[in-house]
Amino acid sequence: MSTITKIHAREVLDSRGRPTVEVDIQVNGKLAGRAIVPSGASTGAAEALELRDGDAARYDGLGVLQAVANVNEKIASALVGTDPTQQSVVDEKLLELDATPQKSQLGANAILGVSLAAAHAGAALQNIPLYLHINKMLSALRDDKDPVPAPRMPLPMTNMISGGLHAGGNLDFQDVLIMPIGAADYRTGLEWTVRIYNRLGELLTAAGYEGRLVGDEGGFGPRLESNEQAIELVVQAIEAAHLRPGEDVTIALDVAATHFFEAGRYRLASEGGVQLTSDELVDRLANWVDKYPITSIEDALAEEDWSGWQTLTAGLASECN
Repeated sequence: MSTITKIHAREVLDSRGRPTVEVDIQVNGKLAGRAIVPSGASTGAAEALELRDGDAARYDGLGVLQAVANVNEKIASALVGTDPTQQSVVDEKLLELDATPQKSQLGANAILGVSLAAAHAGAALQNIPLYLHINKMLSALRDDKDPVPAPRMPLPMTNMISGGLHAGGNLDFQDVLIMPIGAADYRTGLEWTVRIYNRLGELLTAAGYEGRLVGDEGGFGPRLESNEQAIELVVQAIEAAHLRPGEDVTIALDVAATHFFEAGRYRLASEGGVQLTSDELVDRLANWVDKYPITSIEDALAEEDWSGWQTLTAGLASECN
């Protein structure tokens, strides 16, 4: 049996230039797994805690030296000697080390970094890709009556126009994305995505918008006149790429509505500060689903708007995800 002989964490910068945790796991003295912890721009109130140092003199308080120290000083000693191919054992030990609901003692960034690095190490020790290792672990947990499906290539969902926290608040909605549902294979879907993205940049430039400025996830970040205009432009880009909206390619929205929910209303700053009730926002989304080829909506309402979510689910669950 191969066991973990060393765990080492360090502070690195992510794609947004913000500090995050990177973890190395060694097995028998050799590097077996490495992982870096992702960090989203928009997070929910109930999400596990990213432990930040709070030292304003370093990275505006966003440093993660304490989380790094928690890996090197507390987690490492507890996991040395553990078999990294036994992911459930690794994760159970991590959960035992921090039993707080949001992992606020050690930091979710510390815990997740180690868990991810162990998964990579487990896959490497078996000489299989990470996705196959995960599939094998899931299969072992399920019985023959409820088998895990064989792995298959996922459908890409790619950002075309960004707003919200991804692009400095130029729009209220966070992302307008596309999904190449009609592509015969991933290679074709990727080519379609690039083609649409290029046509969209040309359309934005021709219309006098910022057709070369992008948000922090790669989508264009133009200052448009409304959130709906972003959808319209993406549909035009699909058509300009000689593809069929709704048949070849559909649209996904990431509304991230919590970030513009104020005093029980949804305030759309990019549309002159208009304020919508939950029902009015749901009606707007429902009208767009009828009008445009939208098949997925993420975070359509604020995370605590429970009655609004019931209305949304009742009205749109059968039409989009």
